[in-house]
Amino acid sequence: MLVDMLSGDEGKIFNDSHTKAAFMAAIGLMIHNFPEGIIMGAGFLANANLGIKMSMLIAIHDIPEGIAVSAPLMASRVKVSRILSYAFITAFPTLAGAGLGVYIGNISDVVLGECLGVASGIMLYVVFGQMLPESLRLWRGKTVTFSLLLGLILGLVITNVL
Repeated sequence: MLVDMLSGDEGKIFNDSHTKAAFMAAIGLMIHNFPEGIIMGAGFLANANLGIKMSMLIAIHDIPEGIAVSAPLMASRVKVSRILSYAFITAFPTLAGAGLGVYIGNISDVVLGECLGVASGIMLYVVFGQMLPESLRLWRGKTVTFSLLLGLILGLVITNVL
């Protein structure tokens, strides 16, 4: 609703539908990146190795997210420097979440476990309640299943081999 109001005739701030799509993706990713940061911060507190593994997995999964924000902006011929600025702003909640995860996780082991549990629950909801159904809606072929399996295998390799 807010995006539609901002793109209306009265206060048009979006040049085209590509810019609007990038803005919507950026807002969603900013909300999504906050619990990722909590997982990273609390993960490092629980065990440095866990923090490194979670950071690597999150970094790999953030690549398509960055593409989702930058591709529409590139299609709208936005300057590369502005695209990089928007990408940094979109990723900033990860840093804020990591700081909060470290701060709250330092209270006690019980609170640290709760932080990891809540952040993991949020991420599971995002993946199974939002991302997977949307990917299946966009593409009904076997590619989504193969991509899901590839991601699971990659995650297993990173967490068990490293």
